Amino acid sequence: MEKVRFGVIGLGGRGNGMMCGNLFRFEDVEITAVCDEYADRAENAAKAVEEKYGKSPLCTTDYKELLHSGLVDIIYVATAWESHIQIAIEAMRSGVAVGIEVGGSNSIDECWDLVKTYAQTGVPCML
Repeated sequence: MEKVRFGVIGLGGRGNGMMCGNLFRFEDVEITAVCDEYADRAENAAKAVEEKYGKSPLCTTDYKELLHSGLVDIIYVATAWESHIQIAIEAMRSGVAVGIEVGGSNSIDECWDLVKTYAQTGVPCML
């Protein structure tokens, strides 16, 4: 693999900061998809990605579209904390590795859901 294809889901302060402040620095990372429930945030991120890489990423307000696009190897989740585990589990079941900006779990059961999903899929998830 020449470059890791990254998707960023959640483009508020943390997601946008991680994308522009950190991910843009790595030569072996290419951001191929961006997503936020607010279209203006997703569009602003897409413009920043296009300026960085010279091509437009998938830009969507539906994280499921991003997960099932075939355009990402890994996602970074920086949405509202309540949705982190749901998105992570769906990504892992789709064969997409996950990085979560904070734990985001609301219960021990959700932690076990992540463990069980990893056991079933073998797809990594980093908190």
